[in-house]
Amino acid sequence: MRRTLVLSNFTSAVTPNNIRASSDRLIFLNDEYSLTLEDHGKGARFVVAKNDNGFICRKEKKSTVYKFFQTSAIHLFKGRLQLDKQDDIITISAKGKVIGTADVEEFQTALPGQVPA
Repeated sequence: MRRTLVLSNFTSAVTPNNIRASSDRLIFLNDEYSLTLEDHGKGARFVVAKNDNGFICRKEKKSTVYKFFQTSAIHLFKGRLQLDKQDDIITISAKGKVIGTADVEEFQTALPGQVPA
């Protein structure tokens, strides 16, 4: 069962064994990887942790991420971290390897800040 947590005072990589408090959101992708979505004003920072250590980071405007959820776009980001959408499932790839999946609804819930009008 996947868990999405809302945390406060995020200070380091967060895993089931190392929970910190923060306004950031955490999605456990599997036993090895987790994805944290951090609030950065008009942007969001996506941090993938592998075995409690920071692995990949990507910043993007929240409006761009919301458009990805709400339109027929199937790909977000180029480079080391990539999100691919098929129907209501988002596949997360890191360094060319699929590391997990999450529902669009789960991402929308985890994305910090307000939904743009």
